Amino acid sequence: MKIKRNTIFSYLIRNYFILIFLSIISALVFSYFAIKDIYLDALNEDAETDLILLNESLNENIIENYELLNLKIKDISLKIKKRITVIKKDGSVIADSEQDYKTMDNHINRKEIAEALIQNKAYSIRYSTTLKMDMIYTAAMFKINDIYYILRISRTVKNNEKMLNYFKKNIFITGLLLIIIMTFFVYYFSRKISVPVIKISELSKKASSGILDETIYFDKSLYEIMSLSENFNIMTASLNERINELKTEKEEINAIISSVKEGIMVVNNEGRIIRYNDSLIKLFNREDIDNKFYWEVIRDNELNDYIKNFKKNNKNKIKEIEYNNKILFCSMNHIEYNKTYIFIFYDATEIKNLEIIKKDFISNVSHELRTPLTAIRGYIETLMEEETDKSKIKYYKIIERHAKRLIFIINDLLSLSKLEEQKDQKMVIEEIKLKKFFKHLKILFQDSLSKKDLKLNIKLNIEIIKSDMFMLEQIFINLIDNAIKYTDKGKIKITADENADSYILKVKDTGIGIPEKDIDRIFERFYVADKSRSRKSVGSGLGLAIVKHNVLQLNGTIDVRSVPGEGSVFVMKFPK
Repeated sequence: MKIKRNTIFSYLIRNYFILIFLSIISALVFSYFAIKDIYLDALNEDAETDLILLNESLNENIIENYELLNLKIKDISLKIKKRITVIKKDGSVIADSEQDYKTMDNHINRKEIAEALIQNKAYSIRYSTTLKMDMIYTAAMFKINDIYYILRISRTVKNNEKMLNYFKKNIFITGLLLIIIMTFFVYYFSRKISVPVIKISELSKKASSGILDETIYFDKSLYEIMSLSENFNIMTASLNERINELKTEKEEINAIISSVKEGIMVVNNEGRIIRYNDSLIKLFNREDIDNKFYWEVIRDNELNDYIKNFKKNNKNKIKEIEYNNKILFCSMNHIEYNKTYIFIFYDATEIKNLEIIKKDFISNVSHELRTPLTAIRGYIETLMEEETDKSKIKYYKIIERHAKRLIFIINDLLSLSKLEEQKDQKMVIEEIKLKKFFKHLKILFQDSLSKKDLKLNIKLNIEIIKSDMFMLEQIFINLIDNAIKYTDKGKIKITADENADSYILKVKDTGIGIPEKDIDRIFERFYVADKSRSRKSVGSGLGLAIVKHNVLQLNGTIDVRSVPGEGSVFVMKFPK
């Protein structure tokens, strides 16, 4: 059903016209009746004057002589052109200028007569049964000597209708002129109010379409309209400025995105690509990307499954994938307010190749150095056994200590390289009895603990976990060894707990602790937080790197909490 439009102009002119029309009609009707009452009051006053004059022309002889009385009032009636009736106090008619008084009814019940007997004068308009028409009656009671009588003058209403019709006609013409004049003013003022509103409405519609270069100005006779137009102009100017700023920012952002070497892809909630840059086109070698589904552009099942899972979980993640002989890092983020997903693809092929070269170099060098260092250590031991000079033995021991340190570092490097080479190999997941597992480790470190008079406390709230025995063993060997190196007194505590999802394993010591600035770097290769301690102890700086590598391989997490001077705690969580 089509809804009829009700404009402000039609609304104003319709309602104002109805209001003015009703007001004028009401005023005219009230005026007519008021003028009519005034006119009739004037007629009544004129009749009362005639009654007084008539009474003065009468005397006792005339009143008592009915025939003479009738002749007298008929003569006066002809002069004043009004009907005259004389009525006794008992209501009987004794004279009338138009009818035979002898045949007339008693008038005691006539309204004007009854009121005149009480108030001395009266006035009424009623139907005359004698003359069969509406009449205007004015009556007054007089007294001559002891004789009371009522004089009454009557006129037909018809004789006064001409004057009343004249009033009606003039009142109607006046009302019509007022309606025409007021209609003109209503139209003028309605237009004066509605035109600016319509103009502002039109410009608002244009503004919603982005056209903000028009302004409006109105005269100052209507303050609200003038204020509205000024505020509208200020609003459009401000919006225009904001839009220009946003356009500039958008151009800058587009220029920045276009210049970024990483491939950027923005996907809506349906999975369609709504924004991308040139680097993405080059990376996936596709031109027709706009509004395509991401799985149409990225032909890789592993990555598409990963993106699908990310959209379900909405957690920021970084994924390493191999695509068309390239190694890509994919960073994923979710923007909540507009339900979009941002994916950034970084081509890490060269970096990965460099890492492979570096690993190969370290592995090859380590293998090459291992044999001569072993030979050096063997010859030093032989020289120490044959040497009797204590001063020379001192230097041999220094050489031997540093040779051992180098061999230790090379062994750790080879172990780490071997682990990294085997990271894609299938792990052997088995049930590990923790009590037996830690009993073996305690025996392994018994001598080291005894030398420093340290205690190793093991508290197990779970008996069995499922993991890779070799990797778990390497983790705890390195963590316990590290704790012994940096703890001079106190104890080392190992705990094992679980929750609904994970195994929670902790290694806590009462050692020197780790400074806050070093915590984020302790898992880097060769990084040692306490340089002075590292020189005194035989360590490669690779133990925690091996720990971190194995924890990640087991899909776990590791966290470090430490207070310098009080100790450290390593917390590991492994999924069940």
